[in-house]
Order: sequence, then C-alpha cells, then structure tokens
Amino acid sequence: MRDCPECGAPVSEGWKWCAKCGAEIETAEPENLDFDDLESTDEWLAGSPEEVPPPGEAPPTAIPLPPMSTIAIAPVVPVDDVPAADGPVMAVPVVEPPQPAPIPARRVAPAPRMPIAPPVLPVAPIAPVAPAPPPLAIPVTERETELELSASREYATVPADDPPVMGVLLEIKAVGEPIVDPAAGPVAHVILALDLSKSMDKPDKYPVMKDAVRRMFRDLKGTGAAEVLVSVVIYSRGSEVILKGESAWEVDEDELFATIEDHPLCFGDYTDSPGALGKAGRIAFDQRKQKRNMPVRVYLLTDGKAQDTEGFAKTAEMLGKVSTDLHALAFGVDADMVELSERFAGKRGGTVKSVRKDTIGSAFERVAEVAQKVVATRCLVEFELAAGVTGGEAFRYRPARVRYPEPAFPDGIHFATDLGTIEAGRGYTLLFEVRCQETTADVTPVGKITVRIPGVGGPLTKTLHLTIPRTPGATEPGELNTDVRTARDILGTLTDEDPETALRALRLRRQIYARERRDPGLLAVLDRAIELLETHGDLEGLSPWEQATLMSHTCS
Repeated sequence: MRDCPECGAPVSEGWKWCAKCGAEIETAEPENLDFDDLESTDEWLAGSPEEVPPPGEAPPTAIPLPPMSTIAIAPVVPVDDVPAADGPVMAVPVVEPPQPAPIPARRVAPAPRMPIAPPVLPVAPIAPVAPAPPPLAIPVTERETELELSASREYATVPADDPPVMGVLLEIKAVGEPIVDPAAGPVAHVILALDLSKSMDKPDKYPVMKDAVRRMFRDLKGTGAAEVLVSVVIYSRGSEVILKGESAWEVDEDELFATIEDHPLCFGDYTDSPGALGKAGRIAFDQRKQKRNMPVRVYLLTDGKAQDTEGFAKTAEMLGKVSTDLHALAFGVDADMVELSERFAGKRGGTVKSVRKDTIGSAFERVAEVAQKVVATRCLVEFELAAGVTGGEAFRYRPARVRYPEPAFPDGIHFATDLGTIEAGRGYTLLFEVRCQETTADVTPVGKITVRIPGVGGPLTKTLHLTIPRTPGATEPGELNTDVRTARDILGTLTDEDPETALRALRLRRQIYARERRDPGLLAVLDRAIELLETHGDLEGLSPWEQATLMSHTCS
C-alpha cells in the first residue's frame, strides 16, 4: 500500500488514482508501448535489450526446441520472445517470401472453389530458402499437456488425372492443467480497455457494462478459482491506467467503479482507442518480460469508432508483435465491426465479437473462464505441402471464421501461423484448400502438418503425414466428407458474394447453432438473413446491428 500525496488515504499498489480524492499517483514507469522503446522492430524481433530479465534476475532454465522445418511465414506471425538455451533472448524472425505470380481463379461445382493454380508437371526443384529460425526455448516449470491432432480430407479418393480442389480440415485439441501452477501464484493476466466515451452514457450501455465486469470479478473470486491478475485502462478523450496488475481476489469493485466514475475521462467526447491499446500493450509487454510463461490477454471494449483510425491501425500492429492475445468486444450497433476485424481478426487470439446488453455479461464471464484454462501460450501450426501439390486458401474455422491473407502459402509450399494461447479441452480448427498433383501412383502424399506447443522439459510436437488414394484416369472423386464440405461452404462466404453461396452458408450455420443451443438472438438474426436472401436475393433489409452480428466472429 501507498499513501495518496494529496489526502493521505491508502492506495493499493496497482492503483493509478486515489479512490477518495481522485489524485493521480505518480509512477516512473513508461505507460505507452512505442516502437521507440524497442529502438526498431527488426532489433526487437532479433532480441533487444528490452527483453532481457531485470538486473539480478536470472533467466529461467530453458530447453531448446528442435529446429522447425524452414518456412516462409504467412500471414505475418506474431513472435513470442523467449530466452535461448545459452542465455540471450531470441525470437523467430519473419522471412519475407518471394511473391508468386497471380493464380487464376477456378470454380469446381458444387462447392464454392477458391483460386488455385493447376499443378505443373514435372515439379521443379525447390529453391533454397532462408535458414531455419533459432531454437525456441521454454521454461521447464510448465505443466504436463497432451496434444491431439486429427485431419480429414474432403474426398475419400481423387482421380489421378485433373484432380479437383480438395478441402483438408485440421482439428487441434490440448488437454492438461493450466500452464502456470495455481499454487505458485497468478495463472494469467487479463487487461481490459474500456470505452468511456460519451456514447456509453446511456442506461443500456455503461450500467450494463459495469454489471458485466462485476460478474467477471465474481467468477474470478469464486470458490476454487485460480488467482488472475487484472489491469484496467479507460479511454475517451485520452486514456489512463486505472488498475495495473492487481490480483482479482483483492480488487474492490465498488472502489474500482467509484474511481472510474469520478475520473475526468468518464464520458468524454472522443474515442482514444490508440491510446488505450498503447497502454494495454505496455502492461502486456512488461508482464511478458517479467514472467515469460504467463498467459496475457487484452480485451478492447468499444461502442463506436476510433477517430484516429491511422493511429489505431499503427498501435494495433505494434501490439500484435507483443506475445499476447488480442480480442475485441463490439458493444451495440455503432461499433465499427469492419475496422475491428481488420485490426484483430486472425491475430493471436484474434476474436471479434458483437455483444449487446443481454449478452455482454456472458462475454465477460467467458473472459474469467478462459483466463483459468490456458494450457499453452503458443500454438505454432505449419502445413508443408508434398511435391507437386498446390496450396490455395487457408482459413481458421473455429473459433472465429477468419480468412488468412493471400497467398496463404507464400512460396507455394509452406503455411504457418501462431494461434496464440489455447485452452484445455477446446477444439481449434483450420481449413486448407489444396489440389493434388497428377500421377500414375495408387496413393500420393498431400503434405505434413506440424503443431507444437510448450511442454514439460521441452516442446510438445505432433506431426501428421497426409496421403490420399488415387483412382485411374479422370474419374469422379470418392465419397464426400460432409463435415469438410460444410466448413468449405460456410467459409466460402468470406471470399464469394454470390447470394446462393451466402444462403447455403447461412442455412448450415443455422443448423449448427441450433444443435449447439446457441444464443436465441443470433438464431433470430440468421433466420432474418435467410428470409431476405430467399425473398430479395440480398441482405439490404438488415439493420446495422444485424449486419454486425453476421460479421462478428462468433463461430466458437
């Protein structure tokens, strides 16, 4: 505890403002994340002095990760800095791949087909690429985890001549205890960036958000709950850290909201999202520097649009380079789902959810639940295609529907991404579209999928080698896997604006959500969208909120 310099009231170490008189508590620590702190992005990615442990603190004992097969990474993969086995801090450098020539589009009925070039035979030798990234080291204190992988092909067989585009559905599941032992202290750090602009000063906005945050703290303090650190950043015409790295067990919600409501930023006439992300990023950066196996998650809640869109884009890009998960909660009809999706979707974590007054409480309860179930701070996924196999589109299917930027296979051979933190028992699914080579063989390889997460005494790596039987000549493909086809049809709407494609995808989503007993409000929006496509052939009749709900990545 510290004493307020103005009124003398006791102030907890994590607080930035006195709850009694509102005086700011001075701190010598930098508050905003800035590229200047890191000297340059390249140096940071190579391991800068900013990333070494504080003086007097020895780096954790680490086990080197065996070298990953050489890859050209796409999209840009957020890098998780960790100490190398011999001491200095290293990180995985981004290798800029050569840009391939544009690939002509090809559509194969009946499912929507993504642009994939036909294979060229014979296959040219693969040119040498950059050296493999330096070893990834992990602390030996991490706990036991089991990694389960499964992959499904769209067809049981494909013809030897003129094979069609084929979907490959990969599911990843980790089972185990939290990565940090609850007996050793906090298991995660949750950073909330809360919009307090003037538009939040409504009966169905601020009071609802306030109640949702209280529900989050209630769950974090529940019987048997592991300790979680919480930071709170508020923003409107400016941004401030109100709470920093405080144990959720020790937070007094009444004191927290009294501080917020007495703050000069409360209900200001601006939306300083860049400032909020910068301060959240600084907290995340410092936390990861202090304890490298600590899961850190940033949640930005907003009900509008950042006035400084350029600054928002720059800060989101910078925060994407910190080893933390990024999530956005779009509250109400005025939240800019397009902007949020561009800045967050597909990054580490990378969910963007549309919430309203009757679902925001569940969203914050989910924040509390996830914080206590993380079993790995990274999940690296690589798909290396076999010789002659051509890669096309790549998507994250669940959680959150995201299309990875083109080209998903930058050198035509390798795909790689980092899914960020993963929860115990939850399935993570990716979809790839490939076309096999022409051949005379009975069975041909499709490629190799490698997934790795931190594990006790060393990284936990699982590999799948995919093959597919071939039928002679230009025959029809074999038995269809309906799960893979369904995923392709649903994800097809991310690249195809055809009304029939959209209608089929919405009907499939409606069936899945009904089976999973999802939010009735979401089902009602899907019913409305289906009706409009059936009767008018477009979605022009949807309200802004209904449009946002359809765009929101809620497929989890």
